Amino acid sequence: MKLSVTAYVKGSKEAVRFYTAAFEAELGYNHPNDDDTYMHTEIVKDNQVILAVSENGQQLNAGDTMQFGLNLGNEESVRKAYDVLSENAKILFPIGTSFYNELMFDLVDKYGIRWCIAV
Repeated sequence: MKLSVTAYVKGSKEAVRFYTAAFEAELGYNHPNDDDTYMHTEIVKDNQVILAVSENGQQLNAGDTMQFGLNLGNEESVRKAYDVLSENAKILFPIGTSFYNELMFDLVDKYGIRWCIAV
């Protein structure tokens, strides 16, 4: 079984740049819309799709239905992701230690996606 996760956002073109920077990843397969947004994109790291991004024209309730949890494996990657994702974000748990993880954060990013990222 392979899990496939898609973030439906407003402003998909900028969101793809944002997420590729946060995760030091690359834009893989993509299918643009006529209005310079994306119908579908795949963000790739280490030869695997880590996130798909698609344009959503509907009103969404930001961060209250799902959370994407990632273990990035090292502190440097977690700090890099926080530096990018925290821009204009609602911080739920600022980067730091917890009783169950040596370094983590929890936030709702500027596109309304909730992330819990840890080592």
